[in-house]
Amino acid sequence: MCTVLAEFRTAIERISLYNIKGSKRHLAALVEEVQTLANRMEAGLRDKKAEKKLRKKVKVYERRVLRLRKQVKHLEIRVAQENSILERLERNKKRADCEHCDHTGCDECDKGGLEGLGSLFG
Repeated sequence: MCTVLAEFRTAIERISLYNIKGSKRHLAALVEEVQTLANRMEAGLRDKKAEKKLRKKVKVYERRVLRLRKQVKHLEIRVAQENSILERLERNKKRADCEHCDHTGCDECDKGGLEGLGSLFG
């Protein structure tokens, strides 16, 4: 832009009655060029402002993602604990319903996930 403005100044200094028509066209072209350069600069400033806003949003979302990951880890631990408790309760229920022992545990009430197969192997 500085070069165009310097050329603008030079063109104004060289204006005379003999070259006024040519100078007028030259000055008009220089005005258009300055306008184009100014528009580009303005667009660049808008882009930088938009980029800054987007970077702030990205940081907010990154913090949110970290917070959610921590929550997921906490919930996974909690689910594992709940599953462990549930398994223990199921074992205790089987023992309580067992007809083969005094509710302290035997092969029948402690059998694995495939019910009814414990007697095949024992």
